[in-house]
Amino acid sequence: MAIPIPILDAIFNLADNKRNGTLILGSDKNTIELHFRNGEIRAASSDLPDFQIGRFLSSKGFIKRPGIAYLLKESRKKRLLLGEAAVKDRILNNDELSDIIQDQIVQLIMHALNSGFEVQNFNLSIKPLYLPARLSSKQLVLDLARRNVQPLEPDPQQRIVLSNGHGFADVFWYPQELSIIGELKNPKTIQELAISTGLEHSRLCKILAVLKNLHMITYIEDTTTETAVVSTLNKDPDFEAIVPEIPKTSLNPKLDVFHNSSSFISEQFKTLKVRLNEFSSSRPGKVITVSSPYKNDGKSLICANLGLCFAKDANRRAILIDCDLRNPSIHRYFGASMGPGLHGHLMDDQLQPYCYMRRIDRLFIMTAGEVSSDPIELLSQDKMKRLLEYLKRNFDTVIIDTPPMGLVSDAQVMTDLSDGLIMVVRSSRTTYTNLEHSFKTLDQSKLLGVVLNDVQPRMFNTEYDYRYYQYGNQNVYPYGQKKTKIPRRTYFE
Repeated sequence: MAIPIPILDAIFNLADNKRNGTLILGSDKNTIELHFRNGEIRAASSDLPDFQIGRFLSSKGFIKRPGIAYLLKESRKKRLLLGEAAVKDRILNNDELSDIIQDQIVQLIMHALNSGFEVQNFNLSIKPLYLPARLSSKQLVLDLARRNVQPLEPDPQQRIVLSNGHGFADVFWYPQELSIIGELKNPKTIQELAISTGLEHSRLCKILAVLKNLHMITYIEDTTTETAVVSTLNKDPDFEAIVPEIPKTSLNPKLDVFHNSSSFISEQFKTLKVRLNEFSSSRPGKVITVSSPYKNDGKSLICANLGLCFAKDANRRAILIDCDLRNPSIHRYFGASMGPGLHGHLMDDQLQPYCYMRRIDRLFIMTAGEVSSDPIELLSQDKMKRLLEYLKRNFDTVIIDTPPMGLVSDAQVMTDLSDGLIMVVRSSRTTYTNLEHSFKTLDQSKLLGVVLNDVQPRMFNTEYDYRYYQYGNQNVYPYGQKKTKIPRRTYFE
């Protein structure tokens, strides 16, 4: 692909300077507009019929073609953009729309690069658009590299090593890519990579091609003995150097421990941390499950803030796992996508757990990955036990978010695997009946204590409707038909 440098240079310059406005790209017949907020591309628009958002909704399986005309009519009636109307009509959620818009942006930029578009203008005026996407310049470069793949066929005798991974710490990597990046901290041949990652040769070659396009790998002469190389395969990875960082601008304002460390709320979490440390001095307390008697008690927000609080300790590494595979929410507080996460790791027999993590400084996060139709079966398998043993070796504190104890049995399964349980009770909302039922079902010997949430002064606003018994209905097409969402395919499949 011949890349007209001026287009990418303009995008990088706007990103570096965190500019707001609209970059206009044009050709003899067509125009593309890229809408920037704080240096990120948040939306795109064009007069090219093949790149309209409705076509993406249809091609991804969210809506059938006859439904696009109806949705367009409804969006005009309500004075909404098509994507915004699709979210409001529950055709898809905001995270799914963000993924689609990012795909639309990348395809439009590829079209511009391949069709002779030029930079025409940068307009400082900000249009009133619905802007769910957050495409950074680094993520754009990665996505462009993925779409221009010529499989790499390295010499079987050559060793490959990571030469530069620092510039891409805050982008969305696939677990398979992260696995290879982690292994290439030490020089390896392609055969050794295949053994250590469990990936097929064809997939390996495609991923290596992407890393080569990004100038992240290099070849070295074989000066290392086979024994020395194999001995590095079982070492625990350098998590800080491998696991991607979530942009801190994405964090939800309700994460007070991060945004306002001296607030009343933050002080309460510091007190809670001290109490938990006191417990751990007399009994095992490394793995902590957090649950509640019923929905809307605020347990997930407690988990997120508590994880951030633990991670502030010097030399402490904490991890937060979203084990609510029925209706996950941890990813929303950190402004991250739901996947990759726990579900993918439990369904995969080869890749290491760090391939499914992201982090904020020393707080590592394993999101749910996706909603499961049988979460109890997944959480009860031996692989979940092995995962916790792995995390206990590599982290000082493991915090597990689970569904409410009074609704389903998932929390009981995870409590059995944990060192202790925190029960979150919401003031003036949790009923005595739900509380009593939960205390009858839990293992009293595991109970570390009860957190009273939403007391005066009002600490949190946690008005989220979890709908635990209705999560399957998220796939109901709003006009009376079932939507058949097409699974997202990666470039190496």
